[in-house]
Amino acid sequence: MGRVAASGLNFYRPQNYQHVFAASHIPFVPVDTFLSGVGGDLNTAFKYPPPTMLLFLPLGFLSYQNAHYLWTALNAVVLAVDVVLIARLFFANEGWRGVATAASLLLLFPPA
Repeated sequence: MGRVAASGLNFYRPQNYQHVFAASHIPFVPVDTFLSGVGGDLNTAFKYPPPTMLLFLPLGFLSYQNAHYLWTALNAVVLAVDVVLIARLFFANEGWRGVATAASLLLLFPPA
């Protein structure tokens, strides 16, 4: 998605995703439903409002590997900040036990 936006292409046209994907070098082979078929990810284009594309735009200027490292590091930082915020909000007087409790509660949440 970010590469489509970084290329200046319309991210609501599925053809642009197919063109960018064909030109990209990714280190894995996606499943068949990603490439084609009804509801395939390359056939649906971008499903979200335009401002959300700005979140992916910086990743489009990087290689796949560097974008993956940046995205993973960003997620780790956000999780760490969330653990500290939860600990301060709900377990302020518990010290390191509050941080451990907040971390375990957050990591038990499936999307995390």
